[in-house]
Amino acid sequence: MVILLWCICPMVVFAQDSIKELERALNDSHGVQRLKLLNQITAQYLATDPKKGLKYARQATTLADNIFKEKSKALFEGELSLHPMSYLHLGQVQFARGKYYDAQQAYNKAMTLAQTIEDEELIKESQLHLSSLDTINVKEGNVIKNTFGNLRIGEKIKDKRENLTLNFIIKQAKNAESQKHYLKAIEQYEKAIEILSDQGDHDAVTEYAQQIAMLYGKIGDEKKALDHYELVLDRKEQLNDTTGLKDIQEQLAELRPPIIDQETPWSAEQKEEITKEKERYRLLAESSEEQQDLKKSLEYYKLYTELNNRLKDEEQTRQMALREKTYQLEKRSQEVALLKSEKEVQSLTLAQQETQLQNDRIFKRNLTLGILFLLLTTLFIFFLYRGKKGALGKLNLAYGDLKLTQEKLVSAESRIKRLLHQQVSQGVAQQLLSGENTDQAKRKFVCVMFLDIRDFTPFAEQREPEEIIRYQNDVFSFMIDIIDQHKGIINQFLGDGFMATFGLQDDEIPECENAFQAAKEIITKTREKSQEGTIPETRLGIGLHAGNVVVGNVGTAIRKQYSITGNTVITAARIEQLNKEFKSQLLISREVFDKLNNPIEIDQDFTEVIVKGRKKPVELLKIV
Repeated sequence: MVILLWCICPMVVFAQDSIKELERALNDSHGVQRLKLLNQITAQYLATDPKKGLKYARQATTLADNIFKEKSKALFEGELSLHPMSYLHLGQVQFARGKYYDAQQAYNKAMTLAQTIEDEELIKESQLHLSSLDTINVKEGNVIKNTFGNLRIGEKIKDKRENLTLNFIIKQAKNAESQKHYLKAIEQYEKAIEILSDQGDHDAVTEYAQQIAMLYGKIGDEKKALDHYELVLDRKEQLNDTTGLKDIQEQLAELRPPIIDQETPWSAEQKEEITKEKERYRLLAESSEEQQDLKKSLEYYKLYTELNNRLKDEEQTRQMALREKTYQLEKRSQEVALLKSEKEVQSLTLAQQETQLQNDRIFKRNLTLGILFLLLTTLFIFFLYRGKKGALGKLNLAYGDLKLTQEKLVSAESRIKRLLHQQVSQGVAQQLLSGENTDQAKRKFVCVMFLDIRDFTPFAEQREPEEIIRYQNDVFSFMIDIIDQHKGIINQFLGDGFMATFGLQDDEIPECENAFQAAKEIITKTREKSQEGTIPETRLGIGLHAGNVVVGNVGTAIRKQYSITGNTVITAARIEQLNKEFKSQLLISREVFDKLNNPIEIDQDFTEVIVKGRKKPVELLKIV
């Protein structure tokens, strides 16, 4: 027995490792590749944990129903068998769990799909599994064949139980929607769709998918809203259902505007909803941070930052669209003025030609009337001179309009540069405006600083929004100046703090020395201003770490951001958070200390700390 267990245990461990590898790969997969991984994971769990296998089997059948539609064209012939295979795996899992009626339904579905694609091997396998069910007396909520014949009592019990669950989930979804908790409502509607898909109620699935699309539109996630509306449209076309088809097409048209001028600004209700969601993420992040769950805290801060950036982007896009319309109107006015001038010149030229011909005819026919002709010619020249003088005046006006338009363009260019300098640091702004290729990512050795204002949340809860903004402006104004003086770049503000990088603008600048001196000067300046009463009493937390990062302009042709990524950035953020544990204001890593031009005298040893995301411990030194 001991030998048998010794042989089996490594096999079980190996199977668990294989499942974990497949689950990790599942997070980065999409479409057919994701369906293959779901089927593999289901097969792995079939022998060890059918309950977990049921979860992945249901995901596989739902994904397969979405992929293998009549209009799908990007499929290879060999991939069609994945659809019936998903239902076959679902039947095997239900059979292993003793849910024989559910297994029978899944096997029937698998055989129907296999017959559609004429896969003889899968047809035989489905028939084999169905025949094995004929000899079983099913109990506990399934069909009891030999005892109750065709009464299907188990099926009715199961349907009633599922209907009660479904009604409860839908009620939860509607309550969450009425309270404007749209993300929670979406989650409940998706659970309802999963149950309805198993029941084959395609009309209800389409209805709740449309409701999910509408909710995504309310929270401003246009991409997911567009995906769900397209899914609803495909299902309605498959079912030849024209109910509400025009409204869905209008929603798709609004979500896919052809040019920026046709974008509809967010309503006040949408902005308020996104602001509430952003605040909720911030509170969740702070709660996770208090619970020492840094991973969740960073995830929620990331969601908070994304929503905050989206609000800023929407406002910036609206302003840019307004300037673009103003420019187009000015340009059109200029073109109209030029066309009028050209028409006037052409009319004047034609008048000259006609007059000359007329004068020639008069001269030939009325040679004897020379004096009269001379008088008429004199009068004509006089009026011609007046006409030319008027045309010249109009040309001068047109030139003045052109000059005024040019001055407006120069002023607009100046405003754009000023706005760009406000959004990013001056060095990055100059690099972007110079036309250099910032899309090419590159590796750089830099020193990263994370700064956080301690106890900002209780401070903000007791004050009005205007007072909070004034406090942030007072604190960040001198900090920004200090960062710029030490050749640093502020990458992004994080509400009550920011991230700055040293060493991006010039490879010859001592990045660690500059970052260290800037951090000390910020702490000293903050203490002085607190003592003077210029700002309320303020404590900071600063973390410094140095290493290689990847620098580049990340995004699409519509929206890009100058981004710095890498393990160095994450480690610097972790070090800043450790100030709470060390009860300090400035922590630096060994990597920063070794790069200082003027080594500082220390009376304490470095402390080794295990930081999440790194295998080796980080050596930290408390400065202040």
